[in-house]
Amino acid sequence: MSKKIMAICDRETDYANRFQEYVNRKVAFSFQVQMFSTPEQLLQFSKSNKIEITILSENAYTEAINELDTSHIVLLSETGTVINEALFMISKYQSSEKIIHEILYVYGKSDSHQKQKKGLSKNVKMLGIYTPIGRCLQTSFALLLGQFLGRKNRVLYLNFEPFSGFGKFMKREYQTDIIDMMYLMNQMQDKFSAKMHSMIENVNGLDYIPPAFSFMDLSSISGEKWVQFLEYMEREGNYDYIILDLSDNVQGLLSILQKCYKVYTLTREDGMSMAKIDQYERLLQTLEYQDILQKTKQFAFPQMKNIPMEVEQLPYCDLARFVKAIMKEDLNEELSGT
Repeated sequence: MSKKIMAICDRETDYANRFQEYVNRKVAFSFQVQMFSTPEQLLQFSKSNKIEITILSENAYTEAINELDTSHIVLLSETGTVINEALFMISKYQSSEKIIHEILYVYGKSDSHQKQKKGLSKNVKMLGIYTPIGRCLQTSFALLLGQFLGRKNRVLYLNFEPFSGFGKFMKREYQTDIIDMMYLMNQMQDKFSAKMHSMIENVNGLDYIPPAFSFMDLSSISGEKWVQFLEYMEREGNYDYIILDLSDNVQGLLSILQKCYKVYTLTREDGMSMAKIDQYERLLQTLEYQDILQKTKQFAFPQMKNIPMEVEQLPYCDLARFVKAIMKEDLNEELSGT
């Protein structure tokens, strides 16, 4: 299936090129981005091509835009003046990240609403990844699975480790994390949807919320609140998959695993590791969580060397071929051309 078209029209060439560069990185897996410097070029293109989203700077707006064949128009305001009340308008003078977050959020809400009107239900698959054993490549596996699935789907990754190391690993400084999002959900429910989208990051086509900086804050969130949050993301996030990289530090772990479509448990074949897996399985049986066992797939990776330190390099390491096999066997997902 060909990608949907996102068109950008702006007479300021330098700004347009910078913005296009960011948008290409952000939406390359979902949209084909087309750039235009005049509305006349845009209108001519639209005569033979269906445009899904049009991002139009105020300097390129003309009355002729009303004739444009496009599903969604977003006006990047430069003066704050409302020049067409029918158009969705946001400020041009903010980060490209914030602009595209807001555009995709509104687009996702609209797309979700259209599906509901047509009687189509969202089928979000929540994938839980948890093992009682340490040093099993759990996070590398989860991130790689998310990046591969993200090539054809909308995927959200959530990390519940007490010390994720994401700031250094991703080479980014985060101003907010998942705990801040939980606070907003509790305190600002009327504004949560808009705030939520602005806090989501992306790497290689995979959306993620920065993990908790403090393990104490992470462990203080009740299981009930986590379940409430995940149900909200299922309902409003417009994702095909939500990947949960879980740890013992999260309250309500078993209730979360129960909600998952599949559970992946990484193991090792030494005696101590097998003993821990045995205790974990017996606990599930004792607490009558056999349903978690029924949807759990266990596997051990062979010893691997040279797991990259950069998330962008993960798709090219030895672990990748195992993830591709799991995608094909368990999720009916296959990477084209691989």
